[in-house]
Amino acid sequence: MKRSILLIGLLALAISGGLSALVFAQNNKSEISYIDRGDIGTLDPNRMSWAQDIRVGQALYEGLYTIDPVTFQPILGTADKADVSQDKRIWTFHIRDNAKWSNGDPVTTADYVFAWRRMLEEPGDYTYLLDQYIVGAKEYEDAFADYLAKRASGRLPLCLWHGRPQSCFVCY
Repeated sequence: MKRSILLIGLLALAISGGLSALVFAQNNKSEISYIDRGDIGTLDPNRMSWAQDIRVGQALYEGLYTIDPVTFQPILGTADKADVSQDKRIWTFHIRDNAKWSNGDPVTTADYVFAWRRMLEEPGDYTYLLDQYIVGAKEYEDAFADYLAKRASGRLPLCLWHGRPQSCFVCY
């Protein structure tokens, strides 16, 4: 009888030890705990203006430059090289060959042009930064806004271009 109780006790101890090891192993998995002051308002970089949105954006997206996690100094991000003219007015960025989107597509200069044009065509809270640092950005933004205003006022016809001939505007 004592032997059966001892065997059951050892078996229970072995099972609980195994479960403890399993829980310990699960707790050692890599995980990110992120605490912020409020809900995230948007993941759209053009619409971000709250600190919590910007913090998450910095974790999700990598720009031409990024912040070194140890020194907190700016370092090259998707660019592997930046050439700066002697007068420091022309900056030429070379995108890393291995820079990829999450789906595996390569990051290209066209992606940056698209994002910056979008920021100028749909101004966000920080669009003025492009206006200050990129020659012609403010003029482009103003000209596009004027173009849209003329379209909305009815002074110009509304034209829509399709990629291929259409027999109707909305085709089901």
